[in-house]
Order: sequence, then C-alpha cells, then structure tokens
Amino acid sequence: HRFFSGVPVGWGIVDNNKLAGFLSKAGYTGFLAVEIDQPAPQWEELEDEAVAISVHALRKIAENF
Repeated sequence: HRFFSGVPVGWGIVDNNKLAGFLSKAGYTGFLAVEIDQPAPQWEELEDEAVAISVHALRKIAENF
C-alpha cells in the first residue's frame, strides 16, 4: 500500500516537466490538481513542507510554458 505514497513534486517518478509539455502541445488550458493522498513515510507530519516544495517546483515548470 506504500507503493503509491505521495512525495513533493519533483521527488517522485513522474516527469512533471514532460507532462506539462504534453499538455501544452495539446493546447490544454484548464486546471490541474496536485494531491498527496497518502504521504510517503518520510513526509508524514511534514505536509506543509511538501506543499511548499511542490508549489516552488510547479512555478518553475510553469515558467517554461
């Protein structure tokens, strides 16, 4: 059940920059939601820090598009 544990954007296996590129090429202009439903063990009790790291990473990605 820990296989799908959440980590901050940029710390996991998803290439978010590539994903943003695909969405941009497709002309997507809607909203996206980033969720950590179940934090990985090392992020339990550090949810605020995980959110801050994720927001920073997403802003850097958005600068490219």
